[in-house]
Amino acid sequence: QQANLALSSSDDHLAKRSRKNCEESNVVLQKRSCASMRLPQQYRCLSCAEGGQPCRFSSLRMLQLTAKETKPVSFLPKSSAAPARYHLCSCDENEAKLLYEHSFWVFQRCVQREENAVTYVKSRSDLPCRAEGKEEIFVKIHLDERQGCDLCETTIFNKHWTCLHCGMELCAQCMAETAPGARFDNCEFFLLRRIPDEVIQTLLSARPKLSRPCQPPQILPVCEIPGYRLEQLRGGVLRIVGMELAPERAFADFSEIWSAGLPVLLTVAMDSLSQDWTPSGFRKKSGSSPATIVNSKTDSTFSKTVGHFFTKEFARPRRSIHKRAMLKLKDWPTTNHLSAELPEYYKDILDAFPFCELTNPLGALNLARYIPKSLIPPDLGPKLYCSFGHPLEGFGGVTNLHLDMSDAVNILMFVADHDSEAELRELASTKPSCKHTRLTRISDIACLHKNLDPEAVQVIAALAANTGKGATCDEEPCRDGELLDPEYGAIWDIWKREDVAVLRSFLLGYLNYDDDYNSDPIHDSLTYVDAEMRAILAKEHGVRSLRFYQRVGDAVFIPAGCPHQVRNVRNTIKIAIDFISPQNADVCLTITEEHRQLPESHLRKEDRLQVCNAAYYATRAALDVLGREPL
Repeated sequence: QQANLALSSSDDHLAKRSRKNCEESNVVLQKRSCASMRLPQQYRCLSCAEGGQPCRFSSLRMLQLTAKETKPVSFLPKSSAAPARYHLCSCDENEAKLLYEHSFWVFQRCVQREENAVTYVKSRSDLPCRAEGKEEIFVKIHLDERQGCDLCETTIFNKHWTCLHCGMELCAQCMAETAPGARFDNCEFFLLRRIPDEVIQTLLSARPKLSRPCQPPQILPVCEIPGYRLEQLRGGVLRIVGMELAPERAFADFSEIWSAGLPVLLTVAMDSLSQDWTPSGFRKKSGSSPATIVNSKTDSTFSKTVGHFFTKEFARPRRSIHKRAMLKLKDWPTTNHLSAELPEYYKDILDAFPFCELTNPLGALNLARYIPKSLIPPDLGPKLYCSFGHPLEGFGGVTNLHLDMSDAVNILMFVADHDSEAELRELASTKPSCKHTRLTRISDIACLHKNLDPEAVQVIAALAANTGKGATCDEEPCRDGELLDPEYGAIWDIWKREDVAVLRSFLLGYLNYDDDYNSDPIHDSLTYVDAEMRAILAKEHGVRSLRFYQRVGDAVFIPAGCPHQVRNVRNTIKIAIDFISPQNADVCLTITEEHRQLPESHLRKEDRLQVCNAAYYATRAALDVLGREPL
């Protein structure tokens, strides 16, 4: 089924003839690294010059040998390089249909974007592109590594420009965006491609009459799912709560919500887990493992062990709420994958993530699964997020506002125990400080502990009246049906994709962002949108977040492109995994382009997701199942 994607034997014969002709004219293929051939510095690739990376020219560049010097003249002719052959992952027919209906359009968008950029570059005469390099597209031999643009760090999908002398690689977009008069020292760029044109055209013509599916509905219906309870919340979001993990209609109804770009809260069955997900469990398993601990109050870091982090104070805080440490472990394990650091925990949690066809790294509907291992697929987790929390906003324990390039699901595994009544008395007697840390109204504080005796709440209210004079509140009151209780560990604020432009514009003005830096208040992840800011957004701009209160066993699904922030009101252990769902692959590509425009030193600059590669190989895998006839 894959034979039609490989070059024929006649092409191999042409390749041998081409090599022979080149050898007769003292033009040979560079078969070794630039360093081992002792080529002059001006003809060494960037990887050989810097060291530690595979040579960019090995088995690719043609060298002319003369008595005086050895110099590059061209790249390997297109008939001489065979495309790499990959093992395509399999899926069933229904999965293939869903994959193809979404991945095809992302693949087509990637191809068209490159074609437009290449066409524009060919029309310009002010770029260091050799004339024949513009006319002839060479096939690049697969290098068994992810190829990235040297300027924007975006993964190179297919067509790109490579310098004959130093091997600098520019994606089609970067070359098209090159300013007039820009200088590249000693550079001559040729246009190369990774995928044969006949393969691209075969995939594009497989179903030419397909109309784009899965447009988000204007009004999301409230559907009934057997074994689940659905609650219609403000903002149109649906909370799915239930004990059964996979009822007959669960995935179909989830997909309807998910396709609309809305977050979902799903309760999973924690009793199916076999490992100890408490602090004591991690101390026993990895207590001596090194860890980097972040102080949320000062943003400083220090190195300790996992055992130093998971102390008794983490499991049951006893200090005053104002004297507690605000520490966190982010993305732990930091060096090894969870499957290597804690293999038993890895297997345990993979079986617990809802909708494994989407969330599992090997799930048939997870587009990341289809990226060949030789291209270094992205590390999408799972990762542990362990943090101290605080019941008051403004005291730390937060994950600042950001949006992710991929979809994600986050499960709360552990919430620390605490003395509810003593803590509540201390909260009630706390005086408000600056506008970013105002104390909530006593009625809202009581919402934190709705299981307390009514008389205790009255006592605390009277105590607050005497000690908290002048307290004001800009916080939204607790909503019916969304009251907090001691089991809740984290508060999520998730904004819809359509609110991103308003949210970004508001933050630029509110935070006095420096436009000259050309950064982004959402992608920078430096801001927590506090109560006062949320109130202004709601009153003046009509933008409200979708608020989730997460307790143990709650899985929060966050669609790609939805800005979100998290505040831990208790010490918590959470685990998250990223994935690329077919419904949101197009959004993932849009966010990739946004990250590409970030400043050079930005932490989110590099593209590790490889959306175009994922869409290309997922489309091939789907067609391998469905064939090439219209569905």
